[in-house]
Amino acid sequence: MKKWDLQKQIVESIVCQCRRRLIVMNKIKGSERLYLKIPSYDELAYRQKLLADPDTMNYNAGIDMSYVGYDKKTGCIDFNESKWQNWYDKWIGNTPKRFFAYICRKEDDVFIGDVACHYDEETKENITEILIEAKYRRMGYSEEALRLLMKTAFEGLGLESLVDNIPNDRISAHKVFEKVGFKKKRAVDGVTWFELQKEDVR
Repeated sequence: MKKWDLQKQIVESIVCQCRRRLIVMNKIKGSERLYLKIPSYDELAYRQKLLADPDTMNYNAGIDMSYVGYDKKTGCIDFNESKWQNWYDKWIGNTPKRFFAYICRKEDDVFIGDVACHYDEETKENITEILIEAKYRRMGYSEEALRLLMKTAFEGLGLESLVDNIPNDRISAHKVFEKVGFKKKRAVDGVTWFELQKEDVR
């Protein structure tokens, strides 16, 4: 591991410990089956794998976006190693404006997806992201992972609200967000925006 990478991890760990000690050694206290882990630089290979998997990224297909490396047909995004450093500098160690972690299964420490949230300067909202690898879907992991992200955001990062935008045809995702307390905020161009206030967490 590069010295710079180690220093980044140490700084991230110290920052998070100051946030009510919710995050220690880059691991976030988890649920019954899962925990969150802030990835090291070398572990970005898993994110590369996720974004290149058509079965995992099919929800993202057919969208008009100008994102470099996006494949409209499959929904996949090219995240080759040349892009890792810029992404890592942007996302790791920049809480509370940006937070990213892998979803890990406790029984075997296997990565099964990722969660994130970031502050959008234009909308002035904290936008969430959750991605479960295709082969681990329909196992109830989405709800658990989302609750862990909520706990981290509200108790660890000091945020007051979270939002997410979900296409109207993703009914199962709507149900998960509503189950954990998110409420429909607005609907625009086939997408529903959900919002959760810290005070409404259940």
